Amino acid sequence: MAERADKRRIATVAMLVAGGIVASCGSSGNSPTDPGPGDPNAIGDGGGGGADVGGGGSFGGGGSFGGGADGSTLLDGGFAACATESQRGKPIPLAMAMALDSSGSMWLRTATGEFKWDALKLALTAFFNDPKSSGMKIGVQYFPLFGNGAPNTCSASAQCAEAGPCVMKACSDASGNYCDTDADCTAPAKCSVPLGQCHDEGEFKCRTAADCKTSDGDYGACDKIVASYCFREQESCNVPDYAKPVSAIAELPGAAAGLVASLNGHYPNGNTPTSAALQGLENIANDYVSANSGQSVVAVLVTDGLPTLCDQSMANIAGIAANALKGGIKTYVVGVFAPVEKAQAQPNLDQIAKAGGTGTAFIVNTGQNATVQFVQALNAIRGNSLACEFTLPVPKSGVPDYTKVNVQLTSGAGKASIIPQVVTAAKCDATTGGWHYDVVPGSDGAVPTKVQLCPATCNSMKADSGSDIDILQGCKDTIVK
Repeated sequence: MAERADKRRIATVAMLVAGGIVASCGSSGNSPTDPGPGDPNAIGDGGGGGADVGGGGSFGGGGSFGGGADGSTLLDGGFAACATESQRGKPIPLAMAMALDSSGSMWLRTATGEFKWDALKLALTAFFNDPKSSGMKIGVQYFPLFGNGAPNTCSASAQCAEAGPCVMKACSDASGNYCDTDADCTAPAKCSVPLGQCHDEGEFKCRTAADCKTSDGDYGACDKIVASYCFREQESCNVPDYAKPVSAIAELPGAAAGLVASLNGHYPNGNTPTSAALQGLENIANDYVSANSGQSVVAVLVTDGLPTLCDQSMANIAGIAANALKGGIKTYVVGVFAPVEKAQAQPNLDQIAKAGGTGTAFIVNTGQNATVQFVQALNAIRGNSLACEFTLPVPKSGVPDYTKVNVQLTSGAGKASIIPQVVTAAKCDATTGGWHYDVVPGSDGAVPTKVQLCPATCNSMKADSGSDIDILQGCKDTIVK
């Protein structure tokens, strides 16, 4: 990923090891935020400065900052006695694995007139081509996928194999049955009537506008179509089908053209196999992390409906996201619903988002400009994920002591403060923030590789374009249980 314009940096300050003894900052019995008076190795008491280092934004109650050989921050004052090397770390490259709901209900129109699927395509096209997305890596899968030889879309029955016919024509008699040849109709009817789709509900096929007037409402004109679906298609509940991305994770902007072409070639159709799609998505993310050490990936589920196929238990579906989070993969959820559907839909999607470590789902209200809301949700996910995860540097000793790691935030004005550590992301406070490892050290053999900022701290850092993050190793951590 290219260096960000605000040039935030993360540095690690490794601690002096002499005679096999680590020189620790802070006297015994005192925490880093409560140093003993007169201790030259403690964070200066500075008149009760709390978490601010030195009580006035500097180390050792008035020390200055010096530059390391690689441009990172080498601290003077209180930490000078134990800081012997400064190492520039790198923000973790971000990859995003996306599963896009392309079920038939994506043919419903929004308040601004476009189909939900078209609103999603427009938003994703803008996001893929946004300069702020440059350097990100994106991969896409769709759901549902189909078995028994059925393609996603068709224009002729020969494309459907055993799943045919392709729903493009109807018999000329009153039956209006789908057909492929005259033999499919009752003589003297012919297979000669081209089908269209109802203007306001594209999933409904029609011969004339009269077919679009149903007991549920008037769905407008019968619009001409150039593509349709296979009549006997079968939606897949097979997880391995969804674990193979249609567009493999690749870097923007180079991957943008292929991603947009894939979107434009896809056709909404079928039901909503959320469980299989989400498990496949998490498998895509896990496979990417396994093959690309040191990179960060988030999973993004975009759906306009509750599950209607495969395992429909929301508790089980949320459990898929929870299991992925244990491996360090967060799951974001974007729901696309009309206002009348929100009361039922949002609590269910929030359950997935909460289990996936991202709090609540983003809801796109189709009663307003859906494209704009899609873009805002995608930008928020990008902003939440970028700049808030950093590689945990490895000291010269080879193994970090996870009980002696501290994170320091230095404002653009030069005021430094120690950020409190929380045990897990669930312990992040909405006001005071904090930081945590990507996995709990030692839990089921877990080995942390990342430092992740809580949302409140992350937002504070982003609001100050001149702020810096440093990781300090060797002093007992400041942890909030």
